Amino acid sequence: MSGPSLPLVDDAPLRAAMRASERAGALLALQLLRRRLGALGAARVLGAVAAASLRGEPFPGRPVDARDRLTRRQAAGPVLVWRALRPRLGDAEALALTRELVLAAGVRFLAPLLARLDPAEVRDVAALRPFAGRFFNAEGTLERLEGDPPGVLFTVHRCRFVELLDAADARPLAPLFCEVDAAFFRPAYTPIRLERPSTLAAGGPICDFRFRAPGPSAE
Repeated sequence: MSGPSLPLVDDAPLRAAMRASERAGALLALQLLRRRLGALGAARVLGAVAAASLRGEPFPGRPVDARDRLTRRQAAGPVLVWRALRPRLGDAEALALTRELVLAAGVRFLAPLLARLDPAEVRDVAALRPFAGRFFNAEGTLERLEGDPPGVLFTVHRCRFVELLDAADARPLAPLFCEVDAAFFRPAYTPIRLERPSTLAAGGPICDFRFRAPGPSAE
C-alpha cells in the first residue's frame, strides 16, 4: 500500500543543483538568442524578460509553500523567454527554442543530484526516498516495483509544473519539463532505466515513474 506523499528535501545538494541549472540556462539562452536574433534582438528579448520579471510575472499571486516557491523559480525563466519569443518568431519556433533551454538546464539540474546514485539504491525504497524528495514539483509516493530487475515505482499525483503553467497560460511548456527526464535517463548519463507510461502534463491521472537498474536483486 502507498503511504503519504514524500516530504520535500530542501538541502544543500538541491540548492547547488538549482544554481548550476540556472547558470547553464542563462548561458545557453544568451548563445541561442544571439545566434537566432543577433546581438540587438537578443538584448531586446532579455530586456523584455527582465522587465516582466520585475513586474512579478509570469505567475499570479505569491508562493503558497516551499514547493511552489522552488517550482516558480525553476519555471519562470522558460515561461518569460517563451512569451518574449512568440511575437518575434511565431509559436512553433518559440517553443522549439524554449525546449532547448529547458532540456539543457534540466539535465544540468538532474546530473549533480543523481550522478552518485548507486544503481542498487534503485531497488531500495528507503535509499531512494531522499533523492525523490528533492524533486520539489512532484508530490507522490514510493513503493517497490517487482520484476526482473526489480525497481521502485514513484507515483506522482500532483505536479506543480502543470498547475503553475496552467495558471500562467503556458501549458504548451509542460511536456518540455517531462522531456528532461527522458533526456537524462539514458546510458550517456546513468545506467538507471526510466519508464513512464503516464504523465499529468499529457492529461493522465498520474505520472508513474518506473525506475530500474541492472544488477542482482537486493536480498
